[in-house]
Amino acid sequence: MFSSVGIEDPESYFFGCYRRILQSGARDESRYDSPGDEYFARLGETDCAEETEEREEMLTGCDRLVRDIQKFLRRHFSYEDYRIFMLRFYETGSSFRTIARHMGEKTSVVTRRAQAMMESIRANRKFIAQRRLIMAGEAA
Repeated sequence: MFSSVGIEDPESYFFGCYRRILQSGARDESRYDSPGDEYFARLGETDCAEETEEREEMLTGCDRLVRDIQKFLRRHFSYEDYRIFMLRFYETGSSFRTIARHMGEKTSVVTRRAQAMMESIRANRKFIAQRRLIMAGEAA
């Protein structure tokens, strides 16, 4: 089957290998080999904690502020309001008119909802303190 040049007949080589695999009992009932559910459960437990710690260390003050604002909005406003805010200020920078058109709402309604979120963020003492710390760090 082998020669110094390589495999002369790939088809016979494949069938020979396949027969050996069948005889050894290495073939499962499934066509694909899977490590099983336990592997993924353990993998998820270890990686999540390590990755979260690594990501936390890499975040700057501004990144933490953005993350905290997003968490605040998700907790205190509807998902639809959160999406309006994200589309307008973080993701696409879409205008209120464009967002309203896609939502089937009036522009004034979407604008009011976004303004209410902005005012609640500006009034939040935690965010004010974080912003001051960031500004003090940049000035130093």
